[in-house]
Amino acid sequence: MGESILFISHSADGGVFKVGSHHLAREMARSGAVVAHVSTPWSMVHQLLRVDDSNRRSLAEGGPRVDADGVIHGCSKTVLPSIFGASPYLRRFLSKIGFANPDLVLIDQPLMENSFLRTLGRTRIYRPTDIYPNGIAARRQAKLIPSVHGIVATSQIVLSSLPAVERQPRVVVENGVEFLRFAASHELPRRGAVYVGAIDGRFDWDAVINFAKAAGNEPFTIVGPIKNPPPANLPGNVTLTGPMPYDKVPAVLRGAKVGLLPFTSTDLNAGRSPMKLFEYLASGLFVVSRRQNRREVTGIPGLATYDRYTEAHPALSRWMAEAGPNVAGIRRAEIEDWTVKAKNILDFARGLRT
Repeated sequence: MGESILFISHSADGGVFKVGSHHLAREMARSGAVVAHVSTPWSMVHQLLRVDDSNRRSLAEGGPRVDADGVIHGCSKTVLPSIFGASPYLRRFLSKIGFANPDLVLIDQPLMENSFLRTLGRTRIYRPTDIYPNGIAARRQAKLIPSVHGIVATSQIVLSSLPAVERQPRVVVENGVEFLRFAASHELPRRGAVYVGAIDGRFDWDAVINFAKAAGNEPFTIVGPIKNPPPANLPGNVTLTGPMPYDKVPAVLRGAKVGLLPFTSTDLNAGRSPMKLFEYLASGLFVVSRRQNRREVTGIPGLATYDRYTEAHPALSRWMAEAGPNVAGIRRAEIEDWTVKAKNILDFARGLRT
């Protein structure tokens, strides 16, 4: 039997979005490890407040399930949210699924920090995916960090935001792409621009409106659950599809010419390592992204970044006129496959044990 690897994650698998921990869990299971993915619990408080997370609720009520790759997915059903004390429920739940003492624990949800988790497993790694400047997440993160053996951050900015711990090994492993799923096996007719992802307070509707108006009749397709409603002056060439199953996203991407990453300029966006960048590239798209001081802003074929909207107009115009896909971008995305990311993290974890 392979080593046991436990993910303590902020997002349950099976919904509209697949986050990094879902992809890493899959690849590590395929490499021979015994893997469990446990997400933030579903509580009676969430139910009473009618929190919109049907995927997490169904997983909590239906019990643990095993997916096609052998990953055990679980979500506890509790009385109170995890911020009010997570040790007892987590101990019982992990014992139930056979993960009372895993070889490796990868934690990306600081809100699940508790005294039990701070001592769980042979090796503990914190994998922060966002910046937590204040609030309860920041306080829980500060308590968690000294208890882990190492840190794997998804961007240099996220890593730099963390409290220092003397001689604690730290590395950056950015998000990747499920390359074979997104890579175009054959060319589809391409037209217009697309965005796929969360549409919340960090999404810039003004950028979409500006770009859509500048592009004339080219269609702009916006895919994802809408928490930040669009303004009333949305151009007629912008279509909102709502959420879309993950399996249907590749075909939508391969039908467009340009992928959009229209983030706002808030500091909370600065540390993002969006998986959509490499999913866009793997699908043959050119990309227009808000400049965020990330590594990706240089050396990526077919990526244009902007601070002011007008900076993006020349690239949009040029790429809308392209007949074929971003071939160089496809080749670049291939080296960012999740198999590579999973191996890098496992190599880092093994180095902590020597």
